[in-house]
Amino acid sequence: MDLSFLSCLLPCGLLDHFDIIDFKELCDINTKKNCFFIHLDEKNILQNLFKKNKTVLLIYNQK
Repeated sequence: MDLSFLSCLLPCGLLDHFDIIDFKELCDINTKKNCFFIHLDEKNILQNLFKKNKTVLLIYNQK
């Protein structure tokens, strides 16, 4: 199932930090309304930044 249409429903920029894992449309029997469950997985942004910038910062504290 193509989940790209969900980007229109979610706040702007949210998918820059999360991946959509699953989407379910269910019916709540008590309220007789449809419920949408969107399962998100956080992207590992910090690791990606280190891959792009290969500079290593070493700090040496001498007392």
